[in-house]
Amino acid sequence: MVKYDYKNILFFVMSWFSPNHYSQKEYYLPVQQIEKIVSYINIQTLNEPETVLVRNEISKKRGYDGQISLYQIYEVLGDLKNKNKISRYDLKSLMTGFEKYFSEKYK
Repeated sequence: MVKYDYKNILFFVMSWFSPNHYSQKEYYLPVQQIEKIVSYINIQTLNEPETVLVRNEISKKRGYDGQISLYQIYEVLGDLKNKNKISRYDLKSLMTGFEKYFSEKYK
């Protein structure tokens, strides 16, 4: 009979699916770039009110110097998803867009 250490299994599962793989290093992200990434053209599952909400929430989260991390963006989007303002598919698509921008801009 095999005994499982459920605490270790739970820790492994939680760490595997957690947002901790998003960088906490902050980079400058202009409002215009937020608008471009979040625009309906890029994320076709967002309607206009959702697009405006996402842009505003991410813009508010930026520091006074316009910097924000991928982790902070994930927190904002995760909060909106948990409040049923956006879907998990929207969250995933948006994070892909921001990850792409950050990786290309700040290599």
